[in-house]
Amino acid sequence: MSSRRRLLLLVAPAALFLAACGGGAAQPTSARGWLRQAAKATAAARSVRLSGYVAANGNRLDFDVVSFSSGALDGTVAVGPATSHVVELRDGAAYVKASSGFWHDVGSGLHLPPKATSVLAGRWVTFPAVFANQLTSGLTLKSFSAALKSDVKAKVVGHRQVGGRKTVAVEGPRQLVVYIATAAPHYPLLAAPRPGGRTTGRIRLSGFGAGSQPRAPKGALSLRQLLSGAGL
Repeated sequence: MSSRRRLLLLVAPAALFLAACGGGAAQPTSARGWLRQAAKATAAARSVRLSGYVAANGNRLDFDVVSFSSGALDGTVAVGPATSHVVELRDGAAYVKASSGFWHDVGSGLHLPPKATSVLAGRWVTFPAVFANQLTSGLTLKSFSAALKSDVKAKVVGHRQVGGRKTVAVEGPRQLVVYIATAAPHYPLLAAPRPGGRTTGRIRLSGFGAGSQPRAPKGALSLRQLLSGAGL
C-alpha cells in the first residue's frame, strides 16, 4: 500500500479525534456544553498547531503542522521512512520537500520514472494540490472545525492537567477522549482514544491564533523542471 493511501487511512482517525469536540462563555455544566464551548473557541482561532501521531492497522502517521483558517498550512507529515514537509498557501498552491521514501511510494501515482526518487529527495517541489490535500486533509483547521460542529453523544469522564492547564475530559464518539481547558477560552488541548481500541495515538493542540502565514519556499521547481534538468 502506498504512503499516500496509508496517510488517507490514518488521517481519517485524526479527524475523528477532533470530531469528539462538538460548537458559548459561562462555565459549562454538561459534557455537551463543554463540547460546544470547545467548538466555539476553536472556530474563533486564526490558527492552531497539531502535533502527535495516530496508529492503526500496523501503520503510524506522525505529524506536526500549523493550520490556518485561510486554508494555509505548514508542517511535517510522516509514515515510516516516507517523510514530507508540506506547505500549502491560501491561494491553493502547494509545495513539498520530501524524503526518497516518500517519492518512492507516490511515484507510481504520479507516473514518475524510477530514477526520479534520487532527483526529487530533499528538494522543494511544486506539488499537485490534489495530492497535497490528501496528505493533510484530516489535519486542517477547516476540517476539524467542521467536525467540532457535529452532533455527538458525550460524557464527562474526569479531569487532568495538560501543559500546566486544568482540563475536563470529555468522551465523545468511538470512545475518544478530548481534554478541554476549564478556563476560558475553552480550547481542546489534547485528544486521545481510550485504551484497548484499534486506534492509538495522541493529538496535542496548541498555539491557537499564533504563527505567520507561510510563503512559497525559495527555489521551488515543478516536477517537470526538476526531472527535465536531470535528463529524465
